[in-house]
Amino acid sequence: MELETPWLQKDAAEDLLNLVTGTQIGWGQYRRVYEHAFDKKLVIKQDSGQNFSNINEWQVWNEFKDGPVGKWLAPVLFCSARGLWIVMAKTRPIPIGKFPKRIPALFTDIKPDNWGMYRGRPVCHDYGNHTVFTLARPHAAKLKAAHWEHHA
Repeated sequence: MELETPWLQKDAAEDLLNLVTGTQIGWGQYRRVYEHAFDKKLVIKQDSGQNFSNINEWQVWNEFKDGPVGKWLAPVLFCSARGLWIVMAKTRPIPIGKFPKRIPALFTDIKPDNWGMYRGRPVCHDYGNHTVFTLARPHAAKLKAAHWEHHA
């Protein structure tokens, strides 16, 4: 259902934003990060929609969460239908001297602000820009045996 007046749409969106988000605690080129108003263990990330960082994080999280890379990722709990909003687990700052010496190759924007502690371990909480496709490129054209279902 479309609302009749544009100001009502903007007013409703701002009202909802102010209801669910707390203090803005971070920002970058494409996103803003807010405390979650109802659960201080979570953050809400608002994406500008210019490079789909939220969608990228959602996809990376869902692809790798159950494997060895998953322990390096801050969990993404929810992604809105258009990817403009995600809800992620909040991290705490990593103490000096506790940053990992080695990290998975998929991380690209490596700086202390993009990392935090989650459940006693260092994790990346800003992995919207990654090298998954670059890492896959050498293997993507390799041929493999095809086993077609229901066909000989």
